[in-house]
Amino acid sequence: MIPCGITEVVTEMERDALLSHGTVQFLKERMFDVSDKYFVSLSRETGMIAAVNKTKGIYNNLYGNNNTDFVRVQIPYATKLFMQELYTMGITMKLKTGGGSALPPLPSHAPTVP
Repeated sequence: MIPCGITEVVTEMERDALLSHGTVQFLKERMFDVSDKYFVSLSRETGMIAAVNKTKGIYNNLYGNNNTDFVRVQIPYATKLFMQELYTMGITMKLKTGGGSALPPLPSHAPTVP
């Protein structure tokens, strides 16, 4: 047990819970509240970032077979960079969307990158 005040005593488990809560709040603040906003296109099938260029008509789901169902969401730029760092370490982060602005349907002649 660790003395922490006048009459309170905190066990190691409670101390670890408080530390982890502080770490999570710090990461949330740094990754979501303070960062610049950034738009990415996600595949609804996989929840992964997709390569989409509307001006050139490129719609490519890098991790699945569906090249037609995408959603555009706004995330902090620091979160995008954090996701890419995790990808390089072999950790996959998938984003589940409950909404977002759906991209317009693909025209029948839209090219896709294989």
